[in-house]
Amino acid sequence: MDIIRNKKRVLIIGGGEGGINLLGLFHNEPNYDVIGVVDKNMNAAIRENASKLEIPFSTDYNTLILNFNPSIIINVTGDQRLQVELESNVSKMVDVIGGGFSKVSLGLDFCKTPK
Repeated sequence: MDIIRNKKRVLIIGGGEGGINLLGLFHNEPNYDVIGVVDKNMNAAIRENASKLEIPFSTDYNTLILNFNPSIIINVTGDQRLQVELESNVSKMVDVIGGGFSKVSLGLDFCKTPK
């Protein structure tokens, strides 16, 4: 008997090294779907990576939250004001992760996006 598992829908905010590492990590995990990546810089390096993986990119996280209903939002921008805003404004059913988690992700060698 097959057990149907609901994949966690992940939104990554931050298109630097941490975001790129997380994109690679979650893209290879069968229990997660990256539903989008966000960076305020339209030319962020993560945009090309996301495009290759057919993952939406936006400069506006609200659009992706409304359209794709993430179950996890990972903020790797280092912006504490953004973290507070996310924690205050998204559904309590959404896990909002930031802070130290992003620093850990930077050191994981296996988190490289496939080329």
